[in-house]
Amino acid sequence: MQGKKILLIGGSGSLGNAFIKKHLERNEIYVYSRDECKHWTMQLQYNNHKNLKFIIGNVCDEKKMQQTVLRHNFHLIINAAAMKHIDKCEYESNECLNTNINGPQNLVNIIENFKNDLTQLECVCFISTDKACSPVNIYGMSKAISESLFVEKSKYVPDIKFVSVRYGNVLNSRGSIIPMLHEMGQNPEVTHFKLTDDRMTRFVMTLEQSVELIEKAIADGESGDIVIPKLVSCKIKDLIEIFSEHYGKPIMKIPLRAGEKMLESLINETQSLRLMREEETGYMFIKPPYKHTISNCEVQDYNSKINPLTKFELRQYLYSLNLISLNEFEVFNGTQQLTREKFSKVTPFPYMKIENVLSDTFAKKLQEEILQIPDEAWDRYENPLEHKYTLRDKNSLPVYCNKIFEKLTSQEMLDYLSSITGTEILNDSTKNWWGIHKYDHGDNLDIHVDAGIHPKTKQKKQVTVGIYLSKDWKEENGGHLEMWKGENASNNDAKIFKCMDKILPQFNTFVIFECNDYAWHGNPNPVVCKDGEKRLFLTLSYVSENYTDLNKKQKAFFVKRPEDPEDPEKDKIRMMRCDPDKYKDVYRITA
Repeated sequence: MQGKKILLIGGSGSLGNAFIKKHLERNEIYVYSRDECKHWTMQLQYNNHKNLKFIIGNVCDEKKMQQTVLRHNFHLIINAAAMKHIDKCEYESNECLNTNINGPQNLVNIIENFKNDLTQLECVCFISTDKACSPVNIYGMSKAISESLFVEKSKYVPDIKFVSVRYGNVLNSRGSIIPMLHEMGQNPEVTHFKLTDDRMTRFVMTLEQSVELIEKAIADGESGDIVIPKLVSCKIKDLIEIFSEHYGKPIMKIPLRAGEKMLESLINETQSLRLMREEETGYMFIKPPYKHTISNCEVQDYNSKINPLTKFELRQYLYSLNLISLNEFEVFNGTQQLTREKFSKVTPFPYMKIENVLSDTFAKKLQEEILQIPDEAWDRYENPLEHKYTLRDKNSLPVYCNKIFEKLTSQEMLDYLSSITGTEILNDSTKNWWGIHKYDHGDNLDIHVDAGIHPKTKQKKQVTVGIYLSKDWKEENGGHLEMWKGENASNNDAKIFKCMDKILPQFNTFVIFECNDYAWHGNPNPVVCKDGEKRLFLTLSYVSENYTDLNKKQKAFFVKRPEDPEDPEKDKIRMMRCDPDKYKDVYRITA
């Protein structure tokens, strides 16, 4: 979209601003609305941009609309003016009908009556809503009628394109549910969140998707089309619960508001008979009845109840859009005092455990989130040395996991670790040594020393930290982290002699240990899990520039304990496991 003169009716709202931000530099945009204050605010916001013009007017004022359309001879007209609050529309029906029907009717009639004078006009786009599909309230009915007005004009004014677009709930628009929930959460006078019905679902989308939908309709829609995006949906109950948990306020059930529906539809079965779908983009086009279209889709009612996001997925979605964040105070309880002197004197190698490092609330949410990660996201390590699951994708972490890794890789954490190790600690830029591990009943990890050298950066692995996240884990569950005294791991025939400590992986226990050639550790005894229990461990290792001439292994080096039976086959596997060319033959990873 470039070099166009665009009329944006009702353009001072969130959608108008999103459209302006994207297209102002390459187009001349006229904002037509009745709010003088918003015009002034937008002038300041856009620094009196030469391409942005303002016209004060009401969409219901036919004379003013006619003057505007004829005076400027636009290329594109987008009608976003509307009364949109359902309950207000129900009890202010005259105003709703004036704005949502008479306004669009004024516009299309002007275009038809003066089409010969509008020599540049290419396309007129009407902003509709999912509530126009099988409507049950005045707002939805008014939008459905205006869609029909545009379809009618498409038949009788062939040289100008008339299209409509149907939206879901635009999450980050002014007056929509997300800003409203934040306002309720931050207002100390509001003691609870309100929920009408547990079964209610809605389509959701972003402002960016909304602008893309308009662009799609203008570029690829045919005259008379109603253009519909492929959207995600959610349960309103899940959305309210996420904010209830975020702000620590309870939920109160209330009756349905006037005009509310249990679910929304973007396409009903009748309209699907005239539906054409673009398989590569997911966009759908409801063709006008007069074109006698044969649909390329199955008969369907495309509604918000079909496959909504889970609560887990919804939280990730909101977090990815920066629509909800984690409170900083929720993460750590506070700085733990661990000195270099205290850390360095621990034998057989420097290590320490610290209890309750995370706030209890954050730790519980972290555990809940990890347990909700779907099975297909984990890789399985299944060999005589190790039995466990590890999360495959470390670049698309869930919300709370992402937050804790942010904290663990912060400069504050690097400085803290540097102070207690006496070495400048650096992050693993490749995330190769980040991990989230899950152990089922019977799983274990034999005693080993970690790789000494990073396989890609060739930096030294210097220190490892981890947090246990299994609530109510007891002695009988086992899975203790064992610290062993042994020989230097740079020797392929190294042996271990004595277990010096066993750490129970209790919930919210933080462990830290230095990665040297004597740091023999593991959880070799099979865990005992009951009633869906899992041993959960979130870990990452840090590097330094302290290159070593000793342990240059790029993979972990496993050894047998003194009490373990002799097993030549297992010894062979141990050597393969630490060989950078053969280790994959040992992993037996199954996705």
